[in-house]
Amino acid sequence: MMHGKFLEGLIEELENICVGVIDKDGNFVYETPSFQNIVLDSNIDNIFDIATTPKVSILIQRAIQKISSDQEDYIKLDTISLGRTSYDIRLLSHPESRDFMIVTMYDVSDWANELYSTKLLLRMSEAVLRGEDIDTVMDKMLPDICRFAQAEEAYVFGIDKDSGTISKMWKWATDITRPSVDILKGSRIKDFIKASKLNRRNKGLIYVKNRKDLGTSPEREVMAKLNVKSALVCTFGDEYCNGGVGIDSTETRIWEGGIIELLRRVAQMCDHSIKI
Repeated sequence: MMHGKFLEGLIEELENICVGVIDKDGNFVYETPSFQNIVLDSNIDNIFDIATTPKVSILIQRAIQKISSDQEDYIKLDTISLGRTSYDIRLLSHPESRDFMIVTMYDVSDWANELYSTKLLLRMSEAVLRGEDIDTVMDKMLPDICRFAQAEEAYVFGIDKDSGTISKMWKWATDITRPSVDILKGSRIKDFIKASKLNRRNKGLIYVKNRKDLGTSPEREVMAKLNVKSALVCTFGDEYCNGGVGIDSTETRIWEGGIIELLRRVAQMCDHSIKI
């Protein structure tokens, strides 16, 4: 059966949606080029390969049964994540045969990321309002930030106004054996941040995709000391820098807009809600 012919018109109607066709066993028998990229990148041969939980697997099985038996023409499944991308998945009946079904996957990453970051900030706000101590708040928040950003370490530091040194540090790392930002505690970092060209140019944002791009600079020295290639730090404080919220990785990374916005909002919350 030639699936491409009738899908051409469908694709024109469904802008930004990846389309594929499966048989009753869930095997992919046809994919549009955009869908094929997802399948190849994620090593997917069967629709059940995208089932990240038993619940999703059951939903897929029931949907296939209903559509193939002519009980339903359209079923919305679940939102699943493949790598750093979230997809809204739907099954539709095939116009030519009940032996096949159409699968659509719509990229909803921006929406999913916004929802996740909002929930994270709400949990943090509620913890502060309940009067939880700062250590408890950080223990809950930093692992979530790491997972959201797919970073290897997340941290919040406070700077002593008189000495200009890091006086307090909260951190969480996926690998406890690597050099940690803990070694910076007690360092006179206020002058370093104030002098940082990155900080001045980006209004409180120190963003490094790869430390080798920095040339000879104090930022590169600090990152080399920590064995970090990529880092993102949002400082907080008005006239003076009172601290910062950061993430880093031992690999070259591109920190996307949603991640930057989350760190900015967390930094703002730290500055206004938490005395450090």
